Amino acid sequence: MIGMDLVKISRVEAIYGRHGERFLKKLFTQRELEFLARRNFPPRTMAGLFAAKEAMAKALGLGISGAGLKNLEIRHRGAVPWGHYRGRIFALSITHEGDYAAASALLLEAGPSREAPFSVDESMRGLLPKLKEDDHKGSRGRGAIIGGSRGMLGSVTLASRAVLRVGAGYSYVQVPEELVWAMELKVTEVIVRGHGEDSGAMDALGLGPGLGRGAEAGELVAKVLKSTRPVVVDADGLYHLGTPMKGDLGPGPRILTPHVGEMSRLTGHSPGEIEGNREAVAGALAQKTGAVVVLKGPGTVVAHGDQIHINATGNPGMATAGSGDVLTGILTGLVAQGMTTYDAARLGVYLHGLAGDLAARALSKHSLTASDILSHISPALNLLE
Repeated sequence: MIGMDLVKISRVEAIYGRHGERFLKKLFTQRELEFLARRNFPPRTMAGLFAAKEAMAKALGLGISGAGLKNLEIRHRGAVPWGHYRGRIFALSITHEGDYAAASALLLEAGPSREAPFSVDESMRGLLPKLKEDDHKGSRGRGAIIGGSRGMLGSVTLASRAVLRVGAGYSYVQVPEELVWAMELKVTEVIVRGHGEDSGAMDALGLGPGLGRGAEAGELVAKVLKSTRPVVVDADGLYHLGTPMKGDLGPGPRILTPHVGEMSRLTGHSPGEIEGNREAVAGALAQKTGAVVVLKGPGTVVAHGDQIHINATGNPGMATAGSGDVLTGILTGLVAQGMTTYDAARLGVYLHGLAGDLAARALSKHSLTASDILSHISPALNLLE
């Protein structure tokens, strides 16, 4: 479908003059704000972007209120604009004449194959851990995934394998003692230990995949959070933080990775409130806890202190069981290599989404599985390298 819109530049300029930053943050995503900042916020460019958002919303048949301003994003390849909405792609044309900006949007077939070729975010390339000629497995970091329960060993399998896929030298997985034998049959490169064994030698811990919600699991979460090591908390690990979240997260660096439902439990906000204010809710929780907060979903939000980053990779096919476990392993593996939690979170969600995009192109969004995402981490890293 095609959508078109026309915006008066002087009207945008007047509103910007009255409301300044409030106006900008209401209309534009972080990526768009960075694009405008590089041009010193010209009103004609603002008007063009807003017209393009309106045109995209019309092409979708939803209108601005139905689509949501922050879900409609204008991206650029060089000077060429294109549109993105929850994995759907638009060809855009933006023009200016006198006091008007006009835009047209053509909705293309959904899917990353229409974005070809894949372009790499140079800022993400710069975050990639550097390899040294004298590296050995002991110098590349040790990451441990702590979780698993009867019938739920797949989650820790995916996460522990992802630790290695992003370059960590060692990956460990800690599961209930009675399941160590079963876990040893599922993995090869990963070292298997029981929940009771000491994880103090690890450089980073991933806590929660498949852990369960019983009292023993809650006691384990409390114990692990006493560690000074960096901890990525996901899934059942988040459940044991409380409803709403109570208590602190312990003495070390932390990354929390909730989806909207988990964020609702942690904050007491309804899912609708969170979806309408994703950046604000994630930012508030990050400031309250001191942790890096990764609010998963389309346009994953990474918040730390007053810093907000919006991820640009990923597609709807990644809404599949185990996808979040792969992300937990990616984050744990990157932190284990010495990255800060904020840099690891930004690079990790980018890599996770890029792997999903590559998998969707090679296979199908409809049939995408977490194992497909895991197997495409290597091609994603190859693009960055």
